[in-house]
Amino acid sequence: MTKPLALAVRKELLVARASLERAELVRALDRFGQAREPFERIARFASGLGGGAAPTGLLSLFEFARAHPLLGATASLLAGRLRRTVAGRWAMRGLALGAAVIGIVWVLGRKGQRD
Repeated sequence: MTKPLALAVRKELLVARASLERAELVRALDRFGQAREPFERIARFASGLGGGAAPTGLLSLFEFARAHPLLGATASLLAGRLRRTVAGRWAMRGLALGAAVIGIVWVLGRKGQRD
């Protein structure tokens, strides 16, 4: 026959188990936050493209690239290879023209806000 544990011992076991489960919950929430962070940065970048907030979105893209150096290096290598093709050269010119248009619209929009 087994002798039942004293009430104080059972209470201590339950308290220890609750403490352990709390620590596991905190660790799981931290892991979830770390896994969710890149998706939040992409969402912030995408939401920054609307209206006059384009530079904020572009800055968050640079922050994302700085936080993920392997991704930035891969994009740089792909862009270099893309520039060597005829379609890539035209795409780069189109991107440059689009960036210039967005910049001009943003500057003109800011002048209208100051008045």
